Amino acid sequence: EGEKEGKEEEGGGREGRDERGRGSEHEDDRREREEKMGMTASIAAAICVVRAKAHSLQMNIAKCVYWYTAALKRDALCTEALDVLCSHYLLSKAEQLKLVDSLDTKDYGEWLRMLYQVKLPAVLSPAARLATAKKLKVEYGMKQTHDLTYVEARACSDRFDLTRSLSLTTPVINKGVMHEDCIILHAITLYRLDKEPELYLLGHKLSEDYPNSQIGLFVVGCYYLLQAKKNDSRTKRALVYFEKSVSKSWYFLPGWMGYAFAYALKSSTDEVLRAYSRAERFAPGSHYLPLCTGMEYLATNQVALAFRYLKLAKSLCSTDPMVHHELGIAAYRMGEVEKAASHLTRVLDLLRQYDDRIVDERDYCHVDFLEPLYCNLGHVMRRRECYSEAVEYFKRAIALRPKHAANYSALGLTYAMMGSDALAIDVLHTALSLSPFEKYASELLDKLMNWMADVNVDEAVGMMTSSFSCI
Repeated sequence: EGEKEGKEEEGGGREGRDERGRGSEHEDDRREREEKMGMTASIAAAICVVRAKAHSLQMNIAKCVYWYTAALKRDALCTEALDVLCSHYLLSKAEQLKLVDSLDTKDYGEWLRMLYQVKLPAVLSPAARLATAKKLKVEYGMKQTHDLTYVEARACSDRFDLTRSLSLTTPVINKGVMHEDCIILHAITLYRLDKEPELYLLGHKLSEDYPNSQIGLFVVGCYYLLQAKKNDSRTKRALVYFEKSVSKSWYFLPGWMGYAFAYALKSSTDEVLRAYSRAERFAPGSHYLPLCTGMEYLATNQVALAFRYLKLAKSLCSTDPMVHHELGIAAYRMGEVEKAASHLTRVLDLLRQYDDRIVDERDYCHVDFLEPLYCNLGHVMRRRECYSEAVEYFKRAIALRPKHAANYSALGLTYAMMGSDALAIDVLHTALSLSPFEKYASELLDKLMNWMADVNVDEAVGMMTSSFSCI
């Protein structure tokens, strides 16, 4: 019987295969045989999970995904299959939506479908995930489990509310719970917030409690990667630990991302792109890989290639603010100002969902994302000749980073284009006081101070285009 099923899987199901080659023609026959053998739903699902693990070891992604999905169709409570599909990014957005729609939850209620929606990252936007998680607790009485805590922390992180994300994961870490997703997210958040001592303590504790574990190696790699920002010699050690973490499991996406980021610090573009390309084979549903590939191409000024990868990232996850931010930058560099404005305003819409404060107070959104966003919106509005809106955005960027001279230069240029020469001179003096070698401010100030009647505004606009920032 096992040989018969193997032949059906390999050769008999061609007509029922979807675009990734998964057989489905004989699904009903399998279920009939399982019922005749007296298998319960949980046992049938467990067998499917074992088959999926066997295929994953053979690096047969298509059959691996097929059997994990089959496990969930047999038993909607098979959390192991769901966790692997989520953490390994094995499903695209369309496949995630299809999986949620195909689930038989009539025996459990609507709460189970909602739980699937918040755990699958591409189904709902970050704000919608937070609202759904709250609804599960308030209306359905679900307890604050570690999984639900991770869902909320992940949604906050995706909205760049890093402080709140860290406050959610910290109690889980302090309890000593080995929740892998929470630990990974906690370590990444510590890295993004430059909390080096906390990251060191976490890596040290994991190395003691779980020596040579994949998660421990990753956290230590994050610590050395953070140190590498100040000391280039630490980059090699970060690469060693990330490589060890990936060698434990090729499906470990955070390890691949850390490996690529370490090479990015060394400005090794070829190695970075090679790492993303290899990781894409093991995490076909992740939008982070095409997103980061597009950002790398933007950094090397290959805008057409960058735009292609960023569009792919959007097709995989259209609710990530970073995707629209980078698409806005790419459109701006391609001269498509209206598209750039559309994408960047979409970022604000996504951030404002669920909580308006996130774009109005610096405590609710990480400055490293919000300040470049406002600066970029200011440049776009200036190019559209919406000068009052541009001034407002530049002022917001300055409020977040008062010592960033480039923002003052951009604001001075906008005032000059509005004809407010006195205001422009005052702002440009401020820019030069912060950075005496700010050439854009210096050149424009010379023209204004000499009261040149024929100031070539188009030339000044061309100079400022290169300051369109990207994190």
